Amino acid sequence: MKSNLIFLHVLLLGAVAACSVKPAASQQYVYPSYNYCVQQFYDQSMYGWLAIRNNCSQALSITFAARSGGTGVWGSMDLGAGRQSSTGRSAAEINNAGGLEIYACPKGYVAVDAQDNVIMTRAVSGFRCKQQ
Repeated sequence: MKSNLIFLHVLLLGAVAACSVKPAASQQYVYPSYNYCVQQFYDQSMYGWLAIRNNCSQALSITFAARSGGTGVWGSMDLGAGRQSSTGRSAAEINNAGGLEIYACPKGYVAVDAQDNVIMTRAVSGFRCKQQ
């Protein structure tokens, strides 16, 4: 009887420990609610190329990809609060690419698609931000 109680106690402790551990996966994503911070404009002081400005008060990691695949128009940048950077692409290149999709995440996170693939060279319909 005593050995059965010890076994039951060990079994219950293991079950409680397994239930109380939070998986790391639940901690590694944030909801992508930062696109409103991003402003696109053609910067005349930088050859008229498309630039991206971060209007939020926190640093962002920004990925951009052409709406029309296969155009070679894509990239990423980290922008501090209030900072801007050029994509190095002209209005004609952006128009030929069908425009850009922007994926903004907090710095230290990367935009991924529904299958957890990092968004790089193609636009996707939905994304989330995964901690790097």
